[in-house]
Amino acid sequence: MLELQQIIEDENLDEVATRMFIDQAFRDGLIRTEGVSITRLMPPKSMFTPDNEHGISKQKVADRLKAFFDRFFSLA
Repeated sequence: MLELQQIIEDENLDEVATRMFIDQAFRDGLIRTEGVSITRLMPPKSMFTPDNEHGISKQKVADRLKAFFDRFFSLA
């Protein structure tokens, strides 16, 4: 899955955690974006990073992973 690898590299996500997250999404039939599920995949946030910047990054990662999931779930 080159597309997933590209998302992981572009967003600097934890590879193992992201693959487990996607595997679980396919197993459950939905992608969970609430709580800290997406935040756990992302690199640690500096305490000096504005909160809205982290929120924007989290939403971008969630949107990309959801698009990936939606694209391939119908094929499974």
